[in-house]
Amino acid sequence: MNIGKKKKKTASTTESALNHADAVLSLTWNENMKHVLASGGADGQVLLWDLDKAECVAKVSHVTGNAQGLEWHPTEASQILAGTMSGLVSLVDCRTMGANFAVRGRLDLTLRLTSSNGTSTTTCAYVACEDGKLRYIDIRAPGKAVYSVDAHDDGVQALSLNYMVKDMLVTCGGEELKVWKNDSTTATLAHTQTLDLGPLMMVACCPDIPNVIVAGGRANDLIKTLDISKFKGVVDTFN
Repeated sequence: MNIGKKKKKTASTTESALNHADAVLSLTWNENMKHVLASGGADGQVLLWDLDKAECVAKVSHVTGNAQGLEWHPTEASQILAGTMSGLVSLVDCRTMGANFAVRGRLDLTLRLTSSNGTSTTTCAYVACEDGKLRYIDIRAPGKAVYSVDAHDDGVQALSLNYMVKDMLVTCGGEELKVWKNDSTTATLAHTQTLDLGPLMMVACCPDIPNVIVAGGRANDLIKTLDISKFKGVVDTFN
């Protein structure tokens, strides 16, 4: 599969296949359609790939700009959330490539679709922001977040929802990892942990074990697995 470089025309090819002409900034795999992958590039394209055929099959035309964050909806197989470096968040139904909404904000890499009570929704999302804020947005109401909290002084590098623990989400920024509890109006801090990993680059909740998360930092390319059930603040908050 050739994702990042255009194929040259041949005598039997009338036009170039869809490929990224510049760096690939984001990838997301569709868990509901396991043969489908989406990629966002510095060339301003969001492309859909058929893994069985090992080829690009469509361009998400409604998304314009460098898509640095992509996330498929956890239950709606055709819907994808995209965030661009210009600060535009769009929810696209890939069946129609339109009828979506948008909200502007300074975005980081990770986007997630969820509702305030932990169930899936097609209109709300958490946005991790480089200005240090964690925003919960409803894209039916562009320009205004449902709520925002000051999460990290050095910007929010990544976030992850724990789909096995209701209302739990984890963020990282600087050298700190934070565990939050969400409700309909705000996110409450349950625990802060400074990790010996240098500046943190990623965090992810285990999809199979509710108390396990993994974080990665720049120091020697280190990755650390954590058992958050050992954190008193987490136990007290989510008991």
